[in-house]
Amino acid sequence: MNWTVPTGFGLFLIGAGAALAQLWLRVWDPETFVKVMITLGVLLAVVVAWRLVQRERKDPRSQQARVTGPPGRTLQRAQKISTPQRSAAFGLQLICKGKRLLTYALVGCLRYGRLGPCAGAET
Repeated sequence: MNWTVPTGFGLFLIGAGAALAQLWLRVWDPETFVKVMITLGVLLAVVVAWRLVQRERKDPRSQQARVTGPPGRTLQRAQKISTPQRSAAFGLQLICKGKRLLTYALVGCLRYGRLGPCAGAET
């Protein structure tokens, strides 16, 4: 088994434990809790992205000499996108989606004037 699966699951469990501890015990102040959760999320995203890149590299279908195009036609070898280019493009898409989600979260925090569900429990 690859090291990324247990590492990713461990990071998920740590995040779940931290969320439950903050929910019931208020272990950290809200700003620190947000920093801890963002750090765990970034580490988990790095592990998942690493796993996807490694799986893409080992996939024998991605290393074929030809790429099929429209039905019955084959693209020329010069038109083929190399595996590192595909991996880089996928990584860039993953980073862009992560930035978009983080932006939505920050806009929501600014709109409601609080850092998260634990901040300002009195409404």
